[in-house]
Amino acid sequence: MESPPREPINVISVEAAKKKLKRSFHRADFSDHEITTAIEAKGEGWEAYLLSQRDAFRGDLKDAGGDLLPIAKANNDRALRYQACEIVTLIFGPEKTEFACHRALLCYHSEFFDAALHWGDKSEVVMEEESAQEISAFVAWCYTGQVYIAPQRPEKLWVLADRIQSQRFANEVMHHILYLYSVRSLWPDLAAEIYSFAPPGSKLRQVVRDAIVADSPLTREEEDESDEFQGAWMQTLKDRGEDLKDLLADILLAGGNLYGEKPLREQPSFHENHWTYLETIRTRSLEDIRKGPKIFD
Repeated sequence: MESPPREPINVISVEAAKKKLKRSFHRADFSDHEITTAIEAKGEGWEAYLLSQRDAFRGDLKDAGGDLLPIAKANNDRALRYQACEIVTLIFGPEKTEFACHRALLCYHSEFFDAALHWGDKSEVVMEEESAQEISAFVAWCYTGQVYIAPQRPEKLWVLADRIQSQRFANEVMHHILYLYSVRSLWPDLAAEIYSFAPPGSKLRQVVRDAIVADSPLTREEEDESDEFQGAWMQTLKDRGEDLKDLLADILLAGGNLYGEKPLREQPSFHENHWTYLETIRTRSLEDIRKGPKIFD
């Protein structure tokens, strides 16, 4: 006797999968293409497959000391093998500091470098206005997956990630920012400084705004620093309100204020709220990178 046909499995949508990944604190590490491929290939096992692929790639890269060539050889990947062997030079800062990095890594992690290196046979990129310290932190992250914050502030690294269109790096840095805001208060001078270099409408400005509203600087009850903290905000609003006008405008437009501390679950640093401040991955998938640069099209 033949068994009845099995009902098709109702597989999760791409948007629902992205939200689940972010809320489950696995971070926004994957593009829409990678998520779709995993769902189509593995069905209900899509999440475990994605995470295993990411961890395996990072593990292989770490074991290879940042060298993609052994990975390419192991997978008989000719296109990736070519790029793995190719080193490009990054020239940054007024002193024209040079960094060497694998083309494939730069293109995988940054839309800017992907475009700059794939339109023609370029072997170097010159960006004299960028900070060598910040670029070195980005390159180190490309190879190790670790974000080295010191000596620069993490907000500066986030802005770099935004400029070079590296959503994965931006999201890794954002997790560090959210942790810092959970253990330290945002004093007015620092808030004004961050707002001065954070792009208007960016996730960075959003998290600064929300952290200040959640901290309610004008109604703090902690005895250890309450008077000094409130006094600093009151004095800055009185003497240098112009420095905070964009921040105050964003707070008012979002329906917030500087009074009334929010409960923990409504604060930006609460882990279920992290996804609000993460960027959508737009860089090419590793599968696309393996097809080679534009000069091979």
